Amino acid sequence: MGVALDAESMNVARFVTHLRYLFVRLDADALFDDPSAELLSGIRASHPAAYACAQRVRYLLEMGGARLTEDEVLYLALHVARVTTRAETRTE
Repeated sequence: MGVALDAESMNVARFVTHLRYLFVRLDADALFDDPSAELLSGIRASHPAAYACAQRVRYLLEMGGARLTEDEVLYLALHVARVTTRAETRTE
């Protein structure tokens, strides 16, 4: 997404932790599946690049046989938005 991330930042640590738990949920077939249409449309509107990035991650995972729910994509987009937005404001 064209931003430099600080590997030592708390936001990057949260993002990595989210990914780790996502893979644990994928392995256990216990994905979040309670999407809020309002929240999903809000994220799509307010952070379209983060949502597109989350959709690309979904595509890559599905190429390997995994299936992500819309709820998981939403949470992933939230984390992408957090880490990239905070990185952008720090580097400006």
